[in-house]
Amino acid sequence: MKTSYCTGPSVIEVRDLVVGRGKKEVLRGISTSVVRGSIKGLLGPSGSGKTTLLRAIVGVQIVKSGRVMVLGKPARAA
Repeated sequence: MKTSYCTGPSVIEVRDLVVGRGKKEVLRGISTSVVRGSIKGLLGPSGSGKTTLLRAIVGVQIVKSGRVMVLGKPARAA
């Protein structure tokens, strides 16, 4: 049985995110959400895309396709 104590709208919503570096796709179709009051962790080896995902969430990473929303607004690359 799955019990969730955090309900409500997502504060971070990532759907089908694709990020490229040159001709190579470094993130392919990443989707996740973070609900208000919840905690998520990113685990993985060096080079697996953790920092790239966080850069997309804070809006400093140029994305090839997909959608990143933070507090209901699009994250924009500077």
